Formats: sequence, C-alpha cells, structure tokens
Amino acid sequence: SYRFYRSTDDGATWTSKATPGEAADDIVKLYAANLADTNDIWAVYFDVSANQISLKTYDDSANSWSEDMISSAGGITESTTHPWAAFDAAVRHSDGHLLLAYWSSFDTAGSDLVTWDITDGSSMTQMTDYSTNFDDMGYVAVFINQQNDDVYIAQFGNDAGTDIAGTSWGAYYKVSTDGMSTWGSQTTYLASEDDHRGISAGHS
Repeated sequence: SYRFYRSTDDGATWTSKATPGEAADDIVKLYAANLADTNDIWAVYFDVSANQISLKTYDDSANSWSEDMISSAGGITESTTHPWAAFDAAVRHSDGHLLLAYWSSFDTAGSDLVTWDITDGSSMTQMTDYSTNFDDMGYVAVFINQQNDDVYIAQFGNDAGTDIAGTSWGAYYKVSTDGMSTWGSQTTYLASEDDHRGISAGHS
C-alpha cells in the first residue's frame, strides 16, 4: 500500500501525510506544482485497473488530495507487466507548466504517444502526438532544455515499426521547438538493439 511522508529538516524526521495512492499496483510520479503555495504538489496518477491517467493535486495546508482527469475517456491502456513505462512528465521552468507524454497502448498496432501541456488541474491542453498509429514502440522519457524550452521525448522502437518490441529495439528521440505543437524527425539515440527495459532523462 502507498505511504506519503514529508520532511522539513533534510530527512532527519518524517511526518505521515495523506496519500494519493488508491491501489498497490497504481503508478504515481510527483512534480512541483505551479500553484501559489510552493509546498503544494502534483502527482501524475496512472490507475492501472481503470486504464485512466489523472492529475492529483496535494494541498499542503489542508493535507488533502484533489483529482482532475487528464483524459475524460481515460485514454491509456498499458501492459500489466510494464505499467511504470506508460508515461513521463517534466516541469517547464519558464512558466511552471507540466509537460506530459503517455502511451495510448503498449506495443500494439495503433499505439499513439500522446502529449499534454498542463497549466493546473483546471487547464489542460492536448498537444500534437509524438507518434500516431505505430506498433513496436514503448516506454517514454520527457526532457526539457530549460535554457530555450525545447522539449525532447525519447522512447524505444522506431516509427518505421521495424524493431521487435520487448525483444530487440533501439532508443530514439524527437525534439519540439514550439511547445509540442510540432515534432522534428526521429533521431537514433542508440542504434544497437537489445532487450531494453527502461529509459529516463533528467528534468533540467
């Protein structure tokens, strides 16, 4: 089960707080919230059983969580053996927006890598898909060049669909210079194909 704690003394002591978790196999990633209270937190929350992805907001003053659905139809289905690979996000420092990418499905024909620009729980804008209707692709990492706001998204599997997902695939990325409105061509990051099972990037 989930536990959520806060330390205000560099980890010397910890205080239990309200948890965002609902089920043991759900996936949570925490980010700094773009809110007036700098102690508030965002959690991108993947409800595995419901196939839904949402934004949960932690109100530090009230010690409580609220939830806003990112996609009203859920919009995400993921292999139960790779649920943590379904999404990634990063905070853009210039405006505090949370930039999110998630797979509509894992390693299936018709998979889309969907992107969102999130201002807060009441303002979420779906941006241009990184990829649309591709098989043999999966996993995702979001990186923002905080100097110029370029957005990089990396994933396994090429958009030609010639890799064999989960068995032998390389690493690739695309860059958006306009806030995920358009994407450049796919660039090979790791040409040697292997049974890779994790991809990540720093957030600044």
